[in-house]
Order: sequence, then structure tokens, then C-alpha cells
Amino acid sequence: MRIFVIISILLFVLTLASRYSTVISYQRERLPVYDNIIISDDIMRDGDEGSACGYVDNVLKGCFRGLFCHFYNQTCGVIGNSSKISEVGVCERIPLGCPVCNVTSSSTTNNDTCGCDGKWYCSSCHVYMAGWSESTKDRCGINSAFEVFKYSGICKFSPNGKYLANSAGYRLVIKDVESLQVIRFYTCSDIISQIEWSNDSEFVLCAQYKRACVEVWSVNDSSWKCKIEEGPAGVSYARFSPDSRHVLVTADFQLRITIWSLTAQNVGSSEASELALNVAHIKHPKYSSKGLDFSPNGKYMALVERRDCKDYISIIVTETWELVKHFPVRTKNLVDMKWSPDGRFLVVWDSNLEYSITIYSPAGSEVAHYSAYSDMLGIKTVKWSPSGQLLSIGSFDQKARILNHLTWKLTACYEHNSPLSIENYPNNPVVFQEVEFTGVKNTAQSKTRYVIAELPVSLKILKNIDYKKSNPQEGVGLMDWSNDSRYLFTRNDSMPNVLWIWETSKLSLCSVVVQMLPIRFAQWDPSHTRLAICTGNGRIYIWSKEGCSCVDIPSVNFNVQTFKWNSDGGSMVLLDNNTFCVCYPSIDSC
Repeated sequence: MRIFVIISILLFVLTLASRYSTVISYQRERLPVYDNIIISDDIMRDGDEGSACGYVDNVLKGCFRGLFCHFYNQTCGVIGNSSKISEVGVCERIPLGCPVCNVTSSSTTNNDTCGCDGKWYCSSCHVYMAGWSESTKDRCGINSAFEVFKYSGICKFSPNGKYLANSAGYRLVIKDVESLQVIRFYTCSDIISQIEWSNDSEFVLCAQYKRACVEVWSVNDSSWKCKIEEGPAGVSYARFSPDSRHVLVTADFQLRITIWSLTAQNVGSSEASELALNVAHIKHPKYSSKGLDFSPNGKYMALVERRDCKDYISIIVTETWELVKHFPVRTKNLVDMKWSPDGRFLVVWDSNLEYSITIYSPAGSEVAHYSAYSDMLGIKTVKWSPSGQLLSIGSFDQKARILNHLTWKLTACYEHNSPLSIENYPNNPVVFQEVEFTGVKNTAQSKTRYVIAELPVSLKILKNIDYKKSNPQEGVGLMDWSNDSRYLFTRNDSMPNVLWIWETSKLSLCSVVVQMLPIRFAQWDPSHTRLAICTGNGRIYIWSKEGCSCVDIPSVNFNVQTFKWNSDGGSMVLLDNNTFCVCYPSIDSC
């Protein structure tokens, strides 16, 4: 009997001790689940399942181990831009397991749910299992659900930035940029080869090269359509005029350019709109998609022509389509031509066999001519600055030259040398180098980040360049100006992993971005001073004056081959080979 009583007393004492030790353990190991906030031990917390957490009666309360604070409005307890936690959450139990994510689904992505820790998860359950509450998409770097859509190679924003048109075989799909809802769906006569928007964003044309026809659709009136058939002449390119009421169709083999009018009586009338009116023919265009440019005010069109083995430029008034000026140029084989942003000059340049660039006035007089060297491969790319005051020329000798609009003399010469050192670049540029982030484990793909490298830095240079090709991988082949003309980026094709950013006010190297993979494409934000870069992987890279960042694309097997900014800079479309998605990078995150 005594043994039974003693055993009972011991069991009672052990039970009390376990309860007490459990309480002590909870008190010592309570884990806060707020957004990167460290809670001190002197804060009172109830912490039981179902109790309130967050700011409760001006007291910050957390949850016990095994629970997390669930904010149902996806605010992570923060209302607006305030740093004070103001939404009250509920302590809920962390799930012990979650369903396996479906990584093969075409309608969903593997990581499409954002947690309050700023990381992507494949479902809300996985967010809760990590001890966090669910958040809105913008907390994870890019404000987008990253729904992936299929397309057949063509995807373009409208000039006003409200619509996004993409081809799906012989179908034209027009989506609203903000909601990504389909607002128009048109069926064409054949597979779509080209999509172009009118300047007023009211019309979109679909060229079908195999059928030698162009169909024009209205965004506002689904019953309106126009079909242009060129017959045996064929169609190699089509574009809108600046007034958005004429369509210019280039025939096969550059036989002619036919100008078709979408007249006022046709617009909005489904009966009369089936036939466009033929306005004029222009013979002897040298190219299909290039060699034609409209002045910034839209009043004039400059066209490159080839007659009797010589290059000419014709100036045509777009209101009446009458020829007002026709003059020869000094090039041997003109490659392209561009109006200056202020409409005062025309720049033309020769093929890569000659370093020859010439500035003309619209009246046909030669203003200036520039040639840096001879008997070598010459010009590779030419870009006007948005201000029209500077002209950049990228050439095969791995240099970018800057001409000014006053004297048309050489203002600066940017060299791309390796290694990067103080001796070569005294201005001490900032070098952002992409490296693999070894701190992340057990992830589907490796993470990367940027580190600031100290000079000198050796750059990877291609070897065994094939000079038998028509366009060898050498020289400045990618180059563009920022929207405010303050910066110019260049890529030397023999150093494909490196992007060089030059500052105009100092005429010197400002920053260098060194990627792990070759750079496929780079483009400035049209409205803000920031630069986006893609390398053909599942990331998009953003450079700005504040620094450089890597943004992972939360989608399985989606590799960004190229991309396009919207005109307002508020969104961008990321393009893979057969799929695309739209993202909305915030200014604050860059």
C-alpha cells in the first residue's frame, strides 16, 4: 500500500513539474512572427491559439512556438506605409504538412504566393508552415501574380500603355495591362506574322505574309475591321502612319510601298470598312522594315531608295503623300537612317565595310561627315540621345564615340578595356559583379546576388572569333541612352557578360555590371532612370543610381529571353520562347 501511495505522489509531482517546465519552455522560446521585427522579452504576450496578436490595445503581442500570427488582410500587420503595426491578427497553429506543389501545371506557377518574409512560396499552406502570414505580391519584389500566357512569337504594348496585344497562331488577343483580362479576341485569315499598333492606340494591324494581306482591327469597336490584300505583289512589312489613319504596306522584294487610307467615313462603319482606299505607290524602297522613318512631328517621311546602284533619300509630306525633296547621299551601301529627336537632321551610315556617317538637313544639304578610320570593319550601331544633342556610334574597334550637335566633332571616345583598373578608368567606376548566393540551400534553382568588386577586375573575353561571318561577335553591338540623356550603356560583343554604363556629364565610366551569363538584352525604363537586363535565365536584373538588384521570376522553367518596357515604365512584359508574363516593378524596390 505504501509503495502505491509513494508511486502516486511521484507521478503527481512529475506531472506538475512537466507542466511547469512546459510553461517555462514556452516562455523562453516564444517566437514572434512579425515582419522582420525583433520583440524583447519584456513584452507581454498571451500567445495561445485563437488569441489576438499584433498591436492589441497598444500592446504588442506574439504567439507561442508552433503558432503563427495570421493577418487576414495580407498586410503583415502594417497598414499603408507606416512602420507601426496596426492590424490585429490571430494566433493559429502552423500546419505540419502541405500538399506537394504541381510544378507541371501550365496555368499555375510553382512559386506564386508571397509571404510576409518577402519570399515566394508555392501555396498559402507553405507560407503558414514557414511561420509567416500571407502577403500581397509587391512585398516579394515584383507586384505580379506571374500568370504565364502562351503566345506565338509576337507581344506588344500599345503606345498609350493600356493594352497588350499578342499573337496566338491566327488569333489576335488584346489584354488590359492592369488586370490582364482579355478585352478583344479576333480571328485572322492566316497565321499572324506581324503586329503593329497605331499611334493613338485605337487600331492594331495584323500582317499575314503567307496570304499577302493585312487586317486592321479596332480596339473600341469590335464590329469594325479592314482587310488589305496585295495579291501577287505580296507583303513583307506593314506599318501605320503617324496620323493612325493610313497603312503603309511594303511588297515582296521591295517592289513598292502602297499607302492605304482608313478614311473618316470608313472608321466606325462596319459596311464601308471592309475596303481600304489606295492613296499612292512609292517605288524603289531599299528595305522592308528599315530605311523609313517619320519626323518627330509626323509631318514628313524620309525613305531610303536604291536606283541605278546608288542610294537616295526622298522626303514626303504625310498629309498629301507628295514628294517634296529627293537627293543622293554619299554612302556606298546605306544601312539605315534616323531623324534627330528635334527633327532638324537626318543621320545616315554606311555598311560595316566602311566607317562613314553623314548628317543631312531635310532640305538635302550635307551638314557634316565623320569617319574615324578606314580599311577596317566600321560602324555597328548608331543612337541619338533623347535630347538630340549627342550622337553615339558603336564600331567594330570596340569603342563608342560621341559626336555633339554643334560642331559634329568627336566629344568623347569610350574604350572597353580589360582589366578594369584605376589606370584605365581614373574615375573609379563601381563594379557590380553577380555571384552565386551560397547562403540559400534546398532551392529549386541557385540564387544570385550582386557584390561590389574592388579594382582591378579582369573581364572574360571571347576567343576564336569567327571573322568569316557577316557580323562577327566583336565591337559595340548593343547601346542606348537613358530617357534623360544622362547615361549611356554599351555592350562590347567580345565581352558579352559585361555591361558598361557611362555618365554624360563627366564623359566617363560610371558603373560596370558583370553577369554570370552573356547579356541577351538591356533596355532603359522610358520614364525613370533605371536599366533592366536579361541573360536568358529565370531572373531580371535592375540597375539604377542607387545600386543593382537581382529579381527572381517566380515561375517554373520560365527563362527571360527578351523583354519590353511599357511606355509609362510601370510594367514590362517578359518573353520566353513560347510564353510570356507581365510584371510591375515598383520604383521604391529599385
